[in-house]
Amino acid sequence: MAGIGFELQRLTHKGDMTSHMRAIFHASMVIAGPWLMFIFCILFISLLTEQKLGLPMLTSFRTKLIYILGISLLTSAPVLILAIRMASDAIYFGKFHLIPQLYLSALYTSSLLTTIVAAPTLFVLLNVPLIELLAIIISCIIANLLWIALSFSSSLQNYKSVSLSFATGLLLTISLVIYSTAHHPSELHLLLAFSLGFLLCFIWLSIQVLFTFPASSYIFKETREYLTGAFKLYWPLALAATFNISALWVDKIIIWQSHEGQLLPSGLRHAPAYDSSIFIAQLILIPPLALFLIEAETNFFRNFRSYIRTITGHGTLFDIRAKSQELKTEAIYTLGRLTLIQLGLCALLILFSPLVVEYLNFEYRQAAIIRIAAASVLFQFVFFAASTTLIFINRNMENMLLQLAFLLLNAVCTYATLYLPTEYLGFGYFVACLSASFLAVATLQNAFGRLDQHIFFQARLSLRPNSWYEALR
Repeated sequence: MAGIGFELQRLTHKGDMTSHMRAIFHASMVIAGPWLMFIFCILFISLLTEQKLGLPMLTSFRTKLIYILGISLLTSAPVLILAIRMASDAIYFGKFHLIPQLYLSALYTSSLLTTIVAAPTLFVLLNVPLIELLAIIISCIIANLLWIALSFSSSLQNYKSVSLSFATGLLLTISLVIYSTAHHPSELHLLLAFSLGFLLCFIWLSIQVLFTFPASSYIFKETREYLTGAFKLYWPLALAATFNISALWVDKIIIWQSHEGQLLPSGLRHAPAYDSSIFIAQLILIPPLALFLIEAETNFFRNFRSYIRTITGHGTLFDIRAKSQELKTEAIYTLGRLTLIQLGLCALLILFSPLVVEYLNFEYRQAAIIRIAAASVLFQFVFFAASTTLIFINRNMENMLLQLAFLLLNAVCTYATLYLPTEYLGFGYFVACLSASFLAVATLQNAFGRLDQHIFFQARLSLRPNSWYEALR
């Protein structure tokens, strides 16, 4: 995120409670703004339009939004993480003229990838008119572009503008939905309202990026060479992002195909009891992840820079090892402290799950699924924080293997629970998160133990000819 953590930390240093709350809120927008917009759109649309639209149309529309979210995340993730890494390199070396080239290339590549994936997939799955199919594909592309725009705009450190753009986009979406419900109640008009709200956010953030980093020229061949060189360096990051998003959705896809799944007239499958319970539980991931963003981009970043300066300043072996141990101690302490916060949130959700079920008008059996999902989310946070820390110390291959392991674990364990009684629904997700968290922590411990060797080895690799390195130099 290229420095936004320091801006948020300055906000927390004002000393009052509201400053801390604002910092967490802005960090939440930075890491999960589009996802939160999806959730709030579904929530407000359900509350405001259920009586007018009717439950069948509303259920079909909500399911399509879930598919749009899943496809946009899956297709944007590999492009996004590669573009973020390249933008971070460019900002670090002061090559700001490369930012607009990277941004426009990321938008083009992600749009193309989304179209290639979404068009045939939805054409096979959906039993809807062509105009509605096109509207859903366009919604996928806009949501995809918004993820890219959010990440690049975060490098501007203008967190207030990011939050304001999402708030405005959400208000526009809700207003258009209410208007279309009153005058033209159809799924097509709901999709158009949804897309326009997201499009407003994308244009808002894109204007900020392109005005801050104006493009003097754009040479497609040159940018392609940069991307090729960067992909040779960072391909494990792209695969890791794909595996990670796939792991978050594979359990849902398996449940959709089971006896819990329901087939809608549109051709889409969903499992409302499982999907809504998991989404509710995953909401409590956002505050600890926001705190992790602030901590990782400030304290951990400072310690890592101090460690690297000790090496480049020809420090003694004793000094290098002392800095390495200090870095490890601070990282483990931060991980433990944030895990305790996540534990408290999970405990509250488990305790009040019956009230959540009653308030949201869920099925009674969903209280048990929410409890299992809340326990799963605790270990999912540990896995995410530990594996992301590996990226900070450039252990991209280990991170990729962990994401692949999580994907396989979630798929196998979820499939295995289909042979168990319905009371165990969600237990496969729990076992996968638990196992993956232990693997991630063990891998992180091992990586810190061999940090000195890895850093020196990476320094040798950086001397090899590469088009992206040459552009930075």
